[in-house]
Amino acid sequence: MDNKLLEYCNEIASAETSYPDLQLRNVIGRAYYFTFHEAKYHLEDRLRWKPTSEKGGVHARLYSSLLSYDSNANEQTKINAELVYAKINSLKKLRTRADYKMEIKITRELANFSIEEAKRISELFELI
Repeated sequence: MDNKLLEYCNEIASAETSYPDLQLRNVIGRAYYFTFHEAKYHLEDRLRWKPTSEKGGVHARLYSSLLSYDSNANEQTKINAELVYAKINSLKKLRTRADYKMEIKITRELANFSIEEAKRISELFELI
């Protein structure tokens, strides 16, 4: 999978700006969308796992695929899929707060965490 979006997150995070709050919010959003595209590639193209839910938006339906692993899957695959599901939903909540809760302070630590978490999720997808 192409890491350009994640590399761009690092570039944004390290750039000088007059709007640091907006910069950090943007980093979180881009890190999340890197993860979304990773999920799309792995779940739809590589694994071909089907969504388990028709409820929710495009993202929720896609992520429900993480719960549709083959019943014959080994225990580690199941654990990794469930861990990715939990991590990706947590990152999505962070992205939602960064996008919609302007009264909440977004720190550089949170922005850096989102980049690192996106990397961890990408690595976990490789183990499924």
